[in-house]
Amino acid sequence: CDKKRPRCGECIATNKPCGGYDMGHIFINVNSDGPATGWNRSQNAQKYLVLDLASQSNTSSQPQYPTIPAASFPVSSQYSTTMPAPAPILPRLPAPDPSNLSGMVELFLDLYYRRFGPDKTSTDLLQPGAECGGWRSLLPQWVGQSPVLDTAIGALAARFVGTQYQDENLIDQAQNMYLNALQLVQKELHLYILNQGLFESIFNRRRYEFSDPKYQPLIRQLFSVPRTHGSDLYMQWCEINLALPNILHAADSLSAPSASPTPQSIRALLDDIKTLGQRIAQWYDTVRALLPSPWTLPTAQTSPSSVPFPLHFLSIDVCTLYSLYWTSQLLLLDAKHSLYTIPASPYSKSLYLSSPPPTDPSLPAQTAEYASLICRSVQFCTQGTSFAATENMFMPLCVVLMFYRRQGDEERAGWCVDAFQKIAEEQRVGFTVELLGM
Repeated sequence: CDKKRPRCGECIATNKPCGGYDMGHIFINVNSDGPATGWNRSQNAQKYLVLDLASQSNTSSQPQYPTIPAASFPVSSQYSTTMPAPAPILPRLPAPDPSNLSGMVELFLDLYYRRFGPDKTSTDLLQPGAECGGWRSLLPQWVGQSPVLDTAIGALAARFVGTQYQDENLIDQAQNMYLNALQLVQKELHLYILNQGLFESIFNRRRYEFSDPKYQPLIRQLFSVPRTHGSDLYMQWCEINLALPNILHAADSLSAPSASPTPQSIRALLDDIKTLGQRIAQWYDTVRALLPSPWTLPTAQTSPSSVPFPLHFLSIDVCTLYSLYWTSQLLLLDAKHSLYTIPASPYSKSLYLSSPPPTDPSLPAQTAEYASLICRSVQFCTQGTSFAATENMFMPLCVVLMFYRRQGDEERAGWCVDAFQKIAEEQRVGFTVELLGM
């Protein structure tokens, strides 16, 4: 066994499920105040370590667990230059014909999932249809349903195929098809478009129109349609977090230097954060009950292109769900901390002259730890995987990048930028760090 991850070479060659390696696990509990009741330090216990990040100290002279500092990963220059990402070997491109929509869609899916070879099998730990909500796998079923949809699907397929093969002519044709689709499109709302807009609004921290309560009946109807994937947890996260962009936008507005917030407005927003946090916590309880937690190896990796303790998951789907949870937690805790530090905050000393205000000094550390967990998940979804798997990390990694920018941590922000650059090179995608405003 060559012990490659996420699947070893032997399993890939024989098209078998890879059972992984019995090297011990670290189960991470980022909120615990201490080890679980009855926990012991026996020899057997050290094989499956429990790491309670909220309670462990780095000052122990003989630690029984590896020290994993929050957001510990290499600087940006090493990530992008020391180990250049290998470009995928693509099959010979047949004569592209954008007018043959079914053929273009089939070629797009082959490239998107890296389904190469006579059997068109993918090496990803990803079920087709489970990536970012799963709408790409539905494209063959959508062909022929409407001229608008056919034009948009053709544009998507032609643009992705043209970008993979660096075919400027095909890219130009795709651009024209997109323009035609925009001219044809009507004011229709689709669930997957809704989710993409949600991710964009979260990343840019802007108000999202469909978070308005007046759209709730339509939103509920959309989220009630049958799914292509057995697990509905991804869609549940999206529906629960529809309120998140507006919370982030409101927090930014109240904490702006020119703002004059009232204690009532701050308290109301804190209540909204608490309510959303409770709904996310219920969702996360379901995730933990149904899916195994991430783990890492006891020995730190020394590769300059990897974080010291990258996380491992049962599958790409599981990595996506945990990363989404960490993303929402990072954003909510960061918003709460910004409200606590507003001079007019109901929790500021100016409003509690007779007694000290309640504080939560652990918020910055918890927020940084969630950012670290996301960064430690990037490798699993992006190293040697298809674009379908890699795409799951775009929004979480963008959120972490902007978090480090707001913290003034340009070194770690640079690491995120170089991670995007490495993805762009490995996946042969057309976006650059400049297009993402990075």
